[in-house]
Amino acid sequence: AAITAATLELAGGGTYTLGTQNNAVTTLDVDAAALGGDLSFRDDTGFAMTGVDGGANNITLSTDGAVTQTAAITNTGALTLLSNGGGGAFTLTQANNVTTLDGDTNTLGAVSFTDNTGGFDVAGLNTGANNATLSSTGVVTQSAAITAAGLELLGAGGNYDLDTVNNAVTTLAGNTGIIDFLDNTGFTIGTVNTVGLTTTGNMTLTSNGSVGQTQILRADTLFLENGTFDFNDIDNRITTLDADNTTLGGDLTFQDNLGGFIIAGIDAGTNNVQLETIATITETGTITAAGLLLGSTGGYDLDTSNHAITTLATTGTVGSIDFQDNTGFSIGTVTVTGGSTGNGITTSGVTTLTSTGTVTQTQAISVGAAATLTLENGTFDLNDVNNAISRLFTTSLGGDLTFKDDTGFSINGLDAVGRNVELETVGGTITDNGVGNAVRANGLSLLGA
Repeated sequence: AAITAATLELAGGGTYTLGTQNNAVTTLDVDAAALGGDLSFRDDTGFAMTGVDGGANNITLSTDGAVTQTAAITNTGALTLLSNGGGGAFTLTQANNVTTLDGDTNTLGAVSFTDNTGGFDVAGLNTGANNATLSSTGVVTQSAAITAAGLELLGAGGNYDLDTVNNAVTTLAGNTGIIDFLDNTGFTIGTVNTVGLTTTGNMTLTSNGSVGQTQILRADTLFLENGTFDFNDIDNRITTLDADNTTLGGDLTFQDNLGGFIIAGIDAGTNNVQLETIATITETGTITAAGLLLGSTGGYDLDTSNHAITTLATTGTVGSIDFQDNTGFSIGTVTVTGGSTGNGITTSGVTTLTSTGTVTQTQAISVGAAATLTLENGTFDLNDVNNAISRLFTTSLGGDLTFKDDTGFSINGLDAVGRNVELETVGGTITDNGVGNAVRANGLSLLGA
């Protein structure tokens, strides 16, 4: 039969099987001695717990109400949380010490759990339409999925290795050390008590679905794998973006305006990429994409690796571009899912395009009045659209050059030895700025009305 009491004290250090009946107590007091065996306890109205030394045994708590604690659950193997149909809530935020947290036998209410002694394994956790908060300064792993409306990950220096099982959450948030998270249904970086998602170390987000954001991402290196990632609605803060360990399954957008960031590689396959900054973006790895769209007013120093894209474009006027792709590419139109559409490239500063392949255009190149367009190494067929530049400079062209700008422009030097050059302006003037050997080419054609 059930036990009814204000306080139920378990003092003998034995094994307690009190989970078969619906007890009714206000406080469960188990801190007199270490358990000598497993403890199971049920009270569907909820209860408060004192601390308990599990004696390396297992503890099972069951409620449809709310379970709280005034001291820690320590020295415990598996802590199992159960509900009997009412969606019990567990607030266990003392300095607990368990080996395993198991909360997926049935659907629970909201769960908050802390274990800072060395971390723990999640053997499954299901809070349904409610939120789950995990806090640890140690390592948290998993052997079964976490299902929750919102998942909050906390703990200074904590390490959450939650990528071995396909979780199912709607919103991810937190502030901790390292996060490695997998949810193939897709999810959103948002607010779950904590606003946004911050790691002092690296963060890895993996999904076959779509991952978006309503709040900020902060990380040292941000790794993105498999899915579609839309991170240009908020001004994020990272040091390095690494998205080439797998081929992304959809478009990628990313914005960081504080200090820019380093691209360690992006493999978007046949999908498009949009990058946004008012600072500077550099790279140490290759960008592979159908379309690359550069936005905001920052500078893009993308010439140290050999990228592989089909189309290059900007949204509005960016600061400067230094770009290399030896497979050749086109200046054209790029539309990014979740992002923007850009037509041609427009810069206020120096623009350098480098390729040993062929560079063509379907949209215009526009470069600021005090800046120079530099073309390096390849074949450049840029007379199909009316460009707008002030100065043109080329180095060591490997093929012919055609270029059109009806506003006219100045030649700062054209190095096209053994190649043919065709320059066109209608209504404008092409001038030599006085630099020696202004044009070196096999043949020079000048066209215009």
